[in-house]
Amino acid sequence: MSDISPPSEGSVAAALSRRRAVRHYDPGPVPRELLIKLLDQVRLTPSGWNLQPVHFVLVTDSKQKRLLRHACLGQPQIEQAPAVVVFVTDLEPHRGRLEAILARDLENGSVTPEYAKFSGRTIRLLFESGPLGLLGAAKRAAIYLMSWFRPMPAPNLSRHQRRIWSLRQAAMAAQTFLLLVADHGLASCPMEGFDPRRVRRVLDIPRRYMIALVVTVGRAGPPQRPRRGRLALTEILHEERF
Repeated sequence: MSDISPPSEGSVAAALSRRRAVRHYDPGPVPRELLIKLLDQVRLTPSGWNLQPVHFVLVTDSKQKRLLRHACLGQPQIEQAPAVVVFVTDLEPHRGRLEAILARDLENGSVTPEYAKFSGRTIRLLFESGPLGLLGAAKRAAIYLMSWFRPMPAPNLSRHQRRIWSLRQAAMAAQTFLLLVADHGLASCPMEGFDPRRVRRVLDIPRRYMIALVVTVGRAGPPQRPRRGRLALTEILHEERF
């Protein structure tokens, strides 16, 4: 007999089963205090090397939403939803922040001095390439040789690789947000359909930051279609090997 209980009300599993992409919203507002509370909880989402590169841009002003709708290919849920959260991620999260993060972790005892030293050295190895990328080239050659003898990380992250890394961090934070929203009885819709150049201009996002995802938030309104189907676990589960 299985000792695994069905999901209880308020559990992550229950929120996941309720959550769906909603494109029609009731006009009533969502309290700002609730949105801030949810985003404060999203802040606790894990991130690579604890660099915490994800930022949130909360949009509730009707004029801003109108401009943002145009940048999001005219999708009406942007204006219809009472709130929009744009997930933005720092492509250079170590600059001006790494030392403070490591110092805080050392102070609260969550890392050892040895780990802090290793972490700082490795993060710089991954994210910094030096003038004209020359340092990156030297690191790639050295790590390639060392990798013949033991596993090694990538020598440094190119801009393309940093974008992939950053998207992973934003995806984890956004999924946390979607589940928290569902847990509080609200609806949401994650959106990838947007013009990043126009979104950047509307929200005054610096070039150093990448726009990862736009999420509308509110109370679901009619009409709502049935939730779309999912593949069976047997179609996507691979055990031990693919």
